[in-house]
Amino acid sequence: MREYLVTFHETVPDDTRHAHRVRQRQAVVTVRSVAAAASSAKAMRCEADGLIDWRLRADTRAVSELREQAA
Repeated sequence: MREYLVTFHETVPDDTRHAHRVRQRQAVVTVRSVAAAASSAKAMRCEADGLIDWRLRADTRAVSELREQAA
């Protein structure tokens, strides 16, 4: 099993209309693959925020591996 950090960002403009990526939420998940990490974090985000789709509150989702754990 591997541990992944999944980060959700939203791009928002400031008052001068310059776009900035704002971190909305992060989740650490322990799963077998990058795809499983993205799927698991998506489900966690939707459940925690009462959403039907994570894209209602974020534009992007990034997955990075933290470390591999012994089975």
